[in-house]
Amino acid sequence: MLFPEMSALARAAEDAGFDAIFVPDHFGQNRVEGAGHPPTFDAFTLLGALSTQTERVRLGSFVSPIATRNPAVLAKTATTLDVISDGRALFCYGAPWDDEHRGFAITLPDSTEQSERLEDTLRIARAMFTEKEPNVSGKYFSIRGAFNEPRPIQASIPIILGGNEDRRTLFISAEYANAYVVYGAPEILRHEFDALDEYCVALRRDSNEVEKICAVTAPASVNELVDRVGSRFDEGGQGVIVLANPSTDAQTVFSWGKALVGAFG
Repeated sequence: MLFPEMSALARAAEDAGFDAIFVPDHFGQNRVEGAGHPPTFDAFTLLGALSTQTERVRLGSFVSPIATRNPAVLAKTATTLDVISDGRALFCYGAPWDDEHRGFAITLPDSTEQSERLEDTLRIARAMFTEKEPNVSGKYFSIRGAFNEPRPIQASIPIILGGNEDRRTLFISAEYANAYVVYGAPEILRHEFDALDEYCVALRRDSNEVEKICAVTAPASVNELVDRVGSRFDEGGQGVIVLANPSTDAQTVFSWGKALVGAFG
């Protein structure tokens, strides 16, 4: 899927009423049977280009994985996207894939180190979004006077975390995130969202400050999509990310958006 097709998808999503567009921040997508890896752009280069093709939708990666980008550089990159899109950037962060680290000679931290790097990254990002020359001391990453000019258009770029049944990620989300994304069956969502609420209470944070988002795979029909989303909203979901595949076209994206807006507003 090359840039003209990506532009058409983005415009269709905006026209249909979707609130945001996400692109994968991975070096390659999962293999398609019989076709190898689909073409994959650098996420932030693509998002910057898509910002010129759209006017309203927010723009984010889904998700930028731990260990592939320096946290301060990632925060600077997200800030640049926010400026050129006139305040539409989202800062999305989450778990890595093993194979892309091996393929690109990037060391993959163990699960404990990933959690610690995650917290360092979010502390650094939040500081760079809200302070002019912040200092942050972390276990793996620290910054000293990390000036970030031009400043973001938004007062603070929203932070979205993705995770599945990881207690540490949930706790970090309760402390730092503006939204938390879960992929899985409805019963998994209820468990995750209840735990998120409990961590927010423990941190004395209003749980309504963290939007609960479900991710669903591309459906066979719009009716199936509405049913999938409805079952997840019944378990506490407040928003949805529909995961397109390389064969998804603009007309299909438009039909998804219209169906979801018609069913859920």
